[in-house]
Amino acid sequence: MYESLMSMCGIKEYFVVNAYSPSKEEISHLLEVDVLVASVGYIDTLRQYFDGKILEIHSTTFEDLAEAVSLLSEELTNEVDPEAVENTLKKIRDTREKYVSSSVLIEKKVKPATEMVSKIINDLSFGISSEGILIAPDCGTLRSDIKIERGGQILIPTHHNVEGDLLERVCKKYDSIFKGLSKFENRGA
Repeated sequence: MYESLMSMCGIKEYFVVNAYSPSKEEISHLLEVDVLVASVGYIDTLRQYFDGKILEIHSTTFEDLAEAVSLLSEELTNEVDPEAVENTLKKIRDTREKYVSSSVLIEKKVKPATEMVSKIINDLSFGISSEGILIAPDCGTLRSDIKIERGGQILIPTHHNVEGDLLERVCKKYDSIFKGLSKFENRGA
């Protein structure tokens, strides 16, 4: 998933391993790693195989992506391409602005089911209400096997269920909300 982040930063030398459930070959590759980039929440799992520096990356919102690019740029100064970083940050800001501009036209109130959904809803400045349209991730459970409220009227794709680079993945999350809300706007609900 974070291979596209390397490209966004112009980093040429890297390799991808399944650090969450690595094969023996991948574990041996981890011995060569200076910095491991991983999703937030997996530190304990990763520490079983890797004791070096881990950069935990969020990738829910456009701001998360900008922070991830900036973090990599700061941590891996010699490996990043400053022009690629600048272009990527501009693209992220411009893309976010298009979504935020479109969100002012939406009057429906929403009810986020999780913190992930709340981050997106807050970024878009949608009104929140306990009676609002329930928006939930499409995964059904959290990592700790806690059930997410069922019956989400709008489902947001999680990283397990969406393809593309990180920017495309964030766009697909936001798109799912706009598409779902447009159906409610059309019904007058």
